[in-house]
Amino acid sequence: MRPADEQGVVILPRDRFQFDREPHRPGERGAAGDHAVIGEQAGVAAFERAQRVIGQFLRAEGRPLPREKGRRVMGEQPLAPRLTLEAADAYCRFLTQRHYENFSVASRFVDGARRLDLARIYAFCRSTDDLGDESPDGFALARLARWRGEVVDLFAGVPPVHPVLIALRETVEHRRMPAQPFLDLIEANVMDQRVKAYPTWAELEYYCTLSAAPVGLMVLRVFDVLDPQAERLSDDVCIGLQLANHAQDVRRDAAIGRTYLVESDVARGGNVEATRALVERARELLASGRALETRVPPALRLQLVLYRLGGLAICDAIERFGYDTAARRPSVSGATKVSLVLRAAIDAMTPSSRQNSRAAHR
Repeated sequence: MRPADEQGVVILPRDRFQFDREPHRPGERGAAGDHAVIGEQAGVAAFERAQRVIGQFLRAEGRPLPREKGRRVMGEQPLAPRLTLEAADAYCRFLTQRHYENFSVASRFVDGARRLDLARIYAFCRSTDDLGDESPDGFALARLARWRGEVVDLFAGVPPVHPVLIALRETVEHRRMPAQPFLDLIEANVMDQRVKAYPTWAELEYYCTLSAAPVGLMVLRVFDVLDPQAERLSDDVCIGLQLANHAQDVRRDAAIGRTYLVESDVARGGNVEATRALVERARELLASGRALETRVPPALRLQLVLYRLGGLAICDAIERFGYDTAARRPSVSGATKVSLVLRAAIDAMTPSSRQNSRAAHR
């Protein structure tokens, strides 16, 4: 368990990389799990808890704490009445660095403004997932409903109070992002509370259009890609990647009472054949990535190639295990991950990709 003070607020270690050595577990009150508690508080209590976590993070990074005229340093008493944008962004970067291991690799090729936009979006995704997965039994639906209300208010012009939404508002306004992808992601987490199995592929596909596809649409907006064909291809890639993860995590999902294996496939051939069917669908959908990569700017292209190759690497690992992921969870080795980055860089810079991308943006 990570250290926490008497109020349950996470105390960041002096070595911030300690988090990388301690895997996050469902139900554990870590930094992101405590963020779920922050998300359901109101008024001053929410500010106090959020400010203390952000203040601790900034200190751990050796960065100066924001001050407001006539007020003490954030994270000390008495409480300042609002979070600064700088502090909110620091919190988003913390969540992103903590949970998305590929972000630091791919984002190095993205300009600073877009990198910050992506960190805000990923922080929103992480926060939403935590409200569904890390809340105590019986609280998730109420917290998700409250979170949805805060997001609706954000798009209606109501000033947000949650640090992630304070930061996200800047990206939403600058990139002119619609509300629906954000609301769909929340709805997917609501489904996770109510639906534990999927009888047919059509039902699982609908769930994936809510839980995976919205993230791709958000990312396309950050890179100013407003192409309906690119959006359809992005849906395929995101859903394919999620199916690969579901096929990989059969054992882990079963431990929390969920399954994403299609029940009709299980009835026909058992878990192994149902996992094989999931992997085959994932491969077919991930193949759309090649066409998508030709329709986006170079900085995004590298990330998309990494996602496609990473998803296919998961599929390959599952195949090597004989598709029996109910017995053991396969993983992608460190050496394979390094080779994927190199392959992605090569694929992203091929002349055909550059030419097709220029043609798609004319």
